[in-house]
This record gives sequence, C-alpha cells and structure tokens, in this order.
Amino acid sequence: MNKNSAIGKVVSGLVLVSFLLAGWANRCFAQTYQDNQTVSSNQDPTLETRRSDHFREYFGHYNYDTGLGGMSEWLAQGNLQQDEWMWYRWVMEDGLLDFCHAINNTTPPAPNYPPMPGNYRANFWFLMTEQGETAGGSYNAGDANDFMWAMDNPGLCSFDPYSGAEPHEWGDVWWATAGGFNGTVLGNLDECFGNYLMLQWLNWYPQAPDYLANGRYYPIHGRDYFNSWPIFEEVRDNPTYGYPFVNAVFNATNATPSLQVNEYFVNRMIRLDTSGSADHQGAINDLWGEMAKRLVTWDFQRQQWLCQANGQQGQGSSDPGSAWNFYQCSRTPLITMPGQPGWYRPCREDLPLEFGWNIIPLQATPGATVTCSFQPVCDPVRNSDWRACLVALSTNVVRANNPNNYASYSGLWNCGANSMTLSADQTQLYLVVIATPRGIGTETMVWNAYLTFAGSQFPYTVSFTNTAPLNVVFTKPSVSWKNHTNTVDGTVCPNIASGATVAITAYVGTNAMVLDSAQVLGNAQVLDYAVVRGSGSFVASIAQ
Repeated sequence: MNKNSAIGKVVSGLVLVSFLLAGWANRCFAQTYQDNQTVSSNQDPTLETRRSDHFREYFGHYNYDTGLGGMSEWLAQGNLQQDEWMWYRWVMEDGLLDFCHAINNTTPPAPNYPPMPGNYRANFWFLMTEQGETAGGSYNAGDANDFMWAMDNPGLCSFDPYSGAEPHEWGDVWWATAGGFNGTVLGNLDECFGNYLMLQWLNWYPQAPDYLANGRYYPIHGRDYFNSWPIFEEVRDNPTYGYPFVNAVFNATNATPSLQVNEYFVNRMIRLDTSGSADHQGAINDLWGEMAKRLVTWDFQRQQWLCQANGQQGQGSSDPGSAWNFYQCSRTPLITMPGQPGWYRPCREDLPLEFGWNIIPLQATPGATVTCSFQPVCDPVRNSDWRACLVALSTNVVRANNPNNYASYSGLWNCGANSMTLSADQTQLYLVVIATPRGIGTETMVWNAYLTFAGSQFPYTVSFTNTAPLNVVFTKPSVSWKNHTNTVDGTVCPNIASGATVAITAYVGTNAMVLDSAQVLGNAQVLDYAVVRGSGSFVASIAQ
C-alpha cells in the first residue's frame, strides 16, 4: 500500500466517522479532551501523532507504510475508529467510568509534574515502530502524571477483523484508572477485568476454557486468572446489580487507601451489596451460585456468542465427547463414602476452594422426581457456606443458535434436601456446588495461598433419590491388550496395553487401564476406573 492511496481511504473513512460522531455530540462531548504529552511530545520529529475525540496514538517511522508488517496510516486511523466505538460502548452505553483522566486514587503525581485536572485523550503507542526498538508485546503502564496508557505491536492491532489484544489493554487501563484496587490481595484481577471489558466490546471473545477446567480453584488463580470473569457477567445480567455495581466495586471513591490495598474483591462486593437484603453476604453468595449454575450451558444473556467462542468445551450435551482431558477437569466425579451406604463425596483433589465450584454429572430419567441431600462439612473459622443447584437439560427444546440445550434449575440451597421433577424430554442432569465462605485475599496467584486459610478446601457429602452419580469413564481404545493378575487377590485386569509395563507387585483394578507405554511400578495401586497413559508416564512406589 502506498501512502497516497492509504490517505485517500482515510479521508473517506474520517468523513464517515465525523457523521457517526456527530450524533453523539449532545450526549458525551460536553468538554474537550486535551492531549497528554507527558510521555511523548506532539513536536517530536521522530514520531507521528494521530488523534480522535478521546484517543491519541503515536508511532515511529520504522517500516511505515512499507508493507513489511510495520505501521501504516490505514492501521492508525482504523484503530482510532475502533477505539472510539469501544469507548462509546463502555462509557455511554454501559455507563462505565470514563478512563480518560488521571488514576482515581490518592497517589499524588510524581515530583516536578504539576497536577493535570480535567480529561485527556488516552495515549496509545504502537510498539516496534522505532528503529532498534526491542520491547514488543502488549502492555499498559502509568505515566508520571498518573495517567494510564496502552501499547501493542502493530501486528496485534487488527481492526478488521478485530483483535482482542488492544481492547484487553484498554480494559486494564480502565481497571487501573478506576483505582479501586492497588494492593497485593487481588492477585491478577486486572488481567481478568481486562478480558471482561474486552468481552463487553467483542461478544465473541474471549474464550474461557481455563476457568471451566479449573473451577475448583479460587477465582483469579494462577491457572485461570485471565478468564475468571463469569462472575462479572452474572453481575451484568442481574437486574439487581448491573453495570452500576461493577463501577462501584472498582471505583476508588468507595474504598479508603487501606481498603484499596487490602480488601479482597469478594468482600468488596459484600460491603457494597445493592440487593436490599439484610444479609449482604448471603445475597452475594447467591450471586455466585447463580453464576456457577449457568456455566453448565453458558446460560448468560450473551449465551449465543459464549457458546460459539467456547465450542465443544462449553457444551453440556458433549459430556462423553472427545475432549477427554477437558472433561476430566471440568466435571467432578463422586466416590462412595466408606461405611455410609448411599452417600458420596468428591475426590479429594476436586474439593472446591473459596468460590470454587464443581459440576457433577448425574443419571437422568425423564419424568422422574430426583432429590439430592446436601450435607456440608462446616468450618466455623472460615464461616463456611455453599450454594448447590440441580440443573436439567432438554434435548428437544433448543434455543436458537445454541447447541447447549435448554436448561432448567432447582432453587439454590446450602444444606438438607432439595428436589426437582424432570420433564419428559430432559435427559441430562447435573449437581452444581460452589463454596462461598468468608473470603480471604491471596497475596500471589498460586502457591502462597496454600500456606494460608485462603487455600482451604470445603468438603461436602451428598446422597440421592431417583438418581446417582454418572461418572463418565475413559473410552476403551482399540489396541492390543494383555492381562495383569493381581497377586493380592487373584483378580485380573484385562486392560493393559501391549506396550505398557505393570510390575508383578503392583495392583491394577479390573476396570482400570494402563495405556501406551506407561508403567506401573513397585507397590503402586491403580483403582476403580483410573487411567495411566502417555509415553513416559508412570506410577511408582506406594502411590495410589
């Protein structure tokens, strides 16, 4: 693309934007947004500067309009248009905070920098556009006057089709500008919220497979912190809360400097609860329960797009499907309680942490009335609490463009029995359980939490009437098999792949499998429907 042709396209594009923006003038342009030149000057001869009503972007001359993957005038103007539409969606339609001003907290600007009251265009830097520049990627930062700005490589800034990288960084900018959280107890809440705001702009993005696969852990855990946003989607959809509650939770005006540093975001939600309930913690616990039950089929207002984005991994109807690794993580098996016939508990490794959840498949008989008795194991130190819900899916009543089947729900409860009658076409059933104790913030995303009460698990037991756990097992592959005889009791496991190794001293249950070239060594025990697989995998010593 040569520069003249690019500018010709830009002129026509800017005429279009002028007409579009003219319709907003009476609503949102009551004051002029100034240029913030703290980081870069408009008079710097080594840089190009472009601006719109709320954004200012700058870039160097390296690879400018060369077609070599660098910068172009068309890319600059396209991103300004995209960002204006994004700003309008967040600020004017959704009513979120306008992030075109200094960070909303008590931190003073750096010395020798005078205060800058009023609104300023948000700065964006196209990285890797200056000769010799090596710091590429996707970032955001604060300048000396406490204004946040965003930056991305040109290759991450596509606007047709849209890229998620730049909206995510603007989401991080929004989070920091709101200033409600600036301490260590939040983990990486900023990355989570960046993805949430990206979703508000781009319905089809982001995906959240890591949150679905790691639901047992606390939100903003190191395994899922980018995608722990479904609770905010539940807030958005819930008429009791909505976007005003999002604003309230993240805005520094609702937190003292100490709370900005130390308050866990769930405790902030409880403190600012707008449900009208006298039991603020109970109301927020209900909100988390509502979120958890919807994850079976992505049953949010944005369900159509969330289903498309998450595909097979989000489909309740695809439980026995091919995504076995995902299924193992996102569905919770139950095991029998010794000496308590008819009672079950989750596997120890699947017990939920604070605000972690389990989705448990159950046997479904259309037309039956099923009952679940829920018995939690209480922890008075943590004010332990739970929310449980039965979720039934129909195979015949399917919403338009939704492959996940229609869901109906029992009421939420936290102890005792609850029942639900399945319709004639409801052939899938789940129990969803989420732990909702008194929240404790985590200083880091992963390991330190397990040395504190923040890493506590919250056990429970269940029994059923007219249903039972449906622990889908790994499909037996078509390979050559050999037997292993257990010397302890003479039972025979016929499910040993010909290339696998099982020590004569090891025990392998009759329903278990050892696949590929995996090894079971020493006195190891492989029980129930466990599977050992993968070349180089092994279970050794006294492992069980």
